[in-house]
Amino acid sequence: MSRGPVGRTTPGRTPAGPRSAHVTAAVALALTLVVLILAAALAPLAGATRAPEGTASPSPTPVAVDDGVPADVVEWFTTQTGPVLATEGAGELDELTAEERGRVVPGTVRPVMGWAPGVLDGTDLEPPALATRQWVAPLLLGEEPVGSLFVAADPDGAGPVLDHIDAAADLAAALAELDPAASLVYDAPLDAWFAVSDAVVRPVGEAAGEVLAGAVALETYQPFLAERYAAGDDPAQDHAPPVEGGGWGPVAVVAAVLVLVLAWAALVVWLRRPDPAAGEPAPDPARHPRDPRVRR
Repeated sequence: MSRGPVGRTTPGRTPAGPRSAHVTAAVALALTLVVLILAAALAPLAGATRAPEGTASPSPTPVAVDDGVPADVVEWFTTQTGPVLATEGAGELDELTAEERGRVVPGTVRPVMGWAPGVLDGTDLEPPALATRQWVAPLLLGEEPVGSLFVAADPDGAGPVLDHIDAAADLAAALAELDPAASLVYDAPLDAWFAVSDAVVRPVGEAAGEVLAGAVALETYQPFLAERYAAGDDPAQDHAPPVEGGGWGPVAVVAAVLVLVLAWAALVVWLRRPDPAAGEPAPDPARHPRDPRVRR
């Protein structure tokens, strides 16, 4: 009950009390949590398309290209290497400063190859490898290899997209020194790389060097390839490096929306609970007239 303008009690109204303050505080807290959750969820998405503040946008870098690299892949390496290293490179190339990442350029872009089915089943050693839908280039800081940049064809046909950045220095150094005429082959069961040229197989990087000490004729190496793939893989598959996902951005947005819905539902339930401080509401004389038989 509250007082009217002439000092009489106005029925049907309750005074503003502690519960009103609690409701206001709860709503403010809920809105603050929503803003923080959405900001955290959308930050990676914004960072993927915007260079960090204080870092100049890298200019396009002309790249050397091996045979068999499509024009749109060449354009991607030329225009997107700098922006990608300014964002994704902060996590993968964490030993480099932002200024150093801005000076990193791609080396020769070449297609990633997989062993040809004829090589794996021993029926035909020519060609030794077939192109996959991925491409790679070493990343160079001056003359120093600091990593490798992998690009893959978008499954939806939208053009090339970032696959991943590999910070392994041994692989980057081997790619930088690789003969342009050699085919770069990814061996899926070993997760290793080999170079093939003139029917000769050579290891590329430390992982391949652990199973192949030096150059060997493809005809000699073929039985080992066939045995390895027969034991752990399907020769008919396109043996390319595994394509990594696009990050947690979409998942984080969905999770944020779910948290928002749950938080709002909890707030509604809390607001609808009875307020023990208010007590029972006073009866309304208009709805409950006094019994004339009852004396005051």
